[in-house]
Amino acid sequence: MVQLHLGLERAWRQMVAAFGACQAMRHFSLVGLVLLVATVSSVRAQFDPSDLDPFNRNSGIRQSWNDLDPFRPALQIQTEVPGARGLWFHNKTNKTISVAIVYFVRGSDSISAGDYNLPVSTPDAWIVSGWYDVAPGKEIAARTGDLTNRYYYFYAEDGKRHWGGDHTYYVDARNAFSYDSRDRDQVKRVKGQGFVARGFQKIDTANATGFTMHLK
Repeated sequence: MVQLHLGLERAWRQMVAAFGACQAMRHFSLVGLVLLVATVSSVRAQFDPSDLDPFNRNSGIRQSWNDLDPFRPALQIQTEVPGARGLWFHNKTNKTISVAIVYFVRGSDSISAGDYNLPVSTPDAWIVSGWYDVAPGKEIAARTGDLTNRYYYFYAEDGKRHWGGDHTYYVDARNAFSYDSRDRDQVKRVKGQGFVARGFQKIDTANATGFTMHLK
């Protein structure tokens, strides 16, 4: 925005100078008019309305409304090479695999809002989230950045086969979902919505910053 302001100011000075030139060139009014029109065109070229558009990814204002929901499964970048950080799933089969995960989120006694900390208490949570679709031979990061927990849980299926364990959580068999498994009201709600019980397998990352689970 600072660069935009400086550009407009510079263009305005050019326009004023051009107008002064027109006044001084009364006997050559046509030349002065051409100069003024060229300067106005320069102003328009330096001003991009998209800089003020909050949906423009380059504006620096906001990228997506989805950023406001930290627990919603986002579109994942699929790759053939896992990163050093995050919780990755590698599909070594010839079918697309859908993965659901469970991870711990520590609560807080306050929520940051700009320069202020609001005294709002949020409890610890075990978030159940899915689905993360992994194409054959590809990998995705279900959790990005340094892993902050030692233990995670996952369940995966490809339509016929499944990967899981003996830790029961509820999943939506058809749609993306996310809920706190420690909140009884939320568990009651998802069960009422037709979520089905699935057995999840425990993952021990040994406190590593990154971990890859190979599905084969």
